[in-house]
Order: sequence, then C-alpha cells, then structure tokens
Amino acid sequence: MRILLFFLPTVVKVLDLENSLRNIQTDILNVESWNRESSEFPLDWPLQEKYLFFVTYSDLGATHHSLEDFAIVRMIPGVTILAPQDPYEIEEAVKAMLSMNGPVYMRIGNPKIPVLFEKEPFVIGKGRKITEGEALTLITTGSMTMAAMEAVERLEEEGIQVEHIGMPTVWPIDAELICDSVKKTGRVMTIEEHYIKGGLGTIVMETLNNNGINVPIKMHGIPHCYASNGPYNELMAYYKLDADGVYGGIKEFLKNEEGNK
Repeated sequence: MRILLFFLPTVVKVLDLENSLRNIQTDILNVESWNRESSEFPLDWPLQEKYLFFVTYSDLGATHHSLEDFAIVRMIPGVTILAPQDPYEIEEAVKAMLSMNGPVYMRIGNPKIPVLFEKEPFVIGKGRKITEGEALTLITTGSMTMAAMEAVERLEEEGIQVEHIGMPTVWPIDAELICDSVKKTGRVMTIEEHYIKGGLGTIVMETLNNNGINVPIKMHGIPHCYASNGPYNELMAYYKLDADGVYGGIKEFLKNEEGNK
C-alpha cells in the first residue's frame, strides 16, 4: 500500500495516498482558488489549512513548530522527502508522488509564495541549478529558495558569482549535482528552515564525505534550541533566514574563508 506522511506539530497522520493525495491534487489543480495575476497562493487556500510545517505556526511558539521533520522522517527506510520551492513545483510534485510506491513526505507552508520557475515535470531526486558561479555553492530547499535568490542577485551586483542550487527533493538528494558544483567552487553553504542538525546541511555534508570531497561548509538554519515565537517574517529576520540574513551570512562566510587562506 502506498502511503503519505504529513507531520503536524504533535502528531503524525498516516494517510492513504491513493485517496487522500488525489484530493490534494484536486485542490492544487483548482486554478480558480489561485490568483495567477499575483502568482501567489491565497492564505485561505484549502490545502494550506490542512498541512502546515516548520515555523509557519510562528505565533503559537515552539510547541507548534516543526523544525526536526527532515531529520526524523529520513530515518524511515525507503522514504522520499520533498520540499517544493514554488506553486508550480508543488503542483508537479503531487503528480510525481502519485506515480511512486513507498512513503513520501512533502513539506509545504502557509505564507504566500510567488512563482519562481517555469512549469515543468517534477523529477524526484533531481536538483535545479538556478545560477552559475565559482565563489560558492549555495544549496537551498523549500521556502528558503526565494530569499536566497534575492540574496544571490544582490551579490551578483557586487561581482560575486554564486552557484545557487535549489533542492526540491531533500532525500534522496541529487549527489551528482552537488559534487560537480562543489568541486568547482571549493566551498558550500546550505540554507534551511530547519534545525542546523539533521537537515539539509547534514545531508549535504554526508554526501560530500561519502564522495571524498573535503571543503569548508557552513550550515545556515535554526539553532538547535526551542525557537522563539512571533510574526513569521519577524522570526525569519531574527534567525537571519530572510534575504538580508542570507546575504549577510554568505558575505561573512566568504570573508572568513578569505581570511583563512
């Protein structure tokens, strides 16, 4: 039997994929509920009321955050973990999930998100090279990709070329894309709305180690402690996960690396 796992703040719901996921797909494909002119999902979009993750329950505090989900779910043998980065990827990821056997976990959030990429079939296990560069490999997933794109654009204006890789599949991760990029840039930084332990950064570190690649790595995310509460945008700024925070984190990492030469 095919199943889909959704982590809610204090309980895991195991749903029948064939029936429940088709209902989700119907919600997603209901274009009347999506304001395409603004390219954003409305806050009252039905899917978002059903499945919320990470710190999007920001006002309710640590008991309602889910910052350990990648780390926990990855321990399920054979599981696939998805964190789509924009509305089109969400839509196409659901279609891809329908064709899979085995457990699949998708992480999505509540805040409005813009369309970032052209619509194309979602290939599970494949990352997306968003920009090319040699100063640094930057790897992001899910909600963090938009903020990182803004930061990378600012850096490009300063002449700093960052190779930005978006990872809508967190596990199994696209090891070939990561390794090829890091061999070129010689350093890597990960951005995630997750604890810095056990998440995307840990997976990237394991991937590099398994392939004999030893380079400086910076994991940028939530410290391993109970997160604060407050408006979502303010929390993102507090933990330096907004565009300004990502920009500053990259600059600091590059500065430190230059100083260590």
